[in-house]
Amino acid sequence: MTLLISDPLDRLLRDDLNRLTDRLARSGGPGGGAETLARLEGAERRLTELRQALLEGYGQWRAAIDACEDLGALAGLKGDAPAQADRRAA
Repeated sequence: MTLLISDPLDRLLRDDLNRLTDRLARSGGPGGGAETLARLEGAERRLTELRQALLEGYGQWRAAIDACEDLGALAGLKGDAPAQADRRAA
């Protein structure tokens, strides 16, 4: 499930990533040799994977909330049915 940019979790993750980017920019740029750069690339890939997993999990969370809300509304309608039948009988 793809989330819209306006979703709260997506905004939070973007803010975190922006802060990281700012910190990396202030650190003076790449350095430390090829091994450090390779480790940084691996860390960036891991961040991307985790971000995607969080967004997918959040999408499932939202779908489950919607399902519970729908079931709650349905239960409310069924709960009203006996009362309506009683009123009709009276």
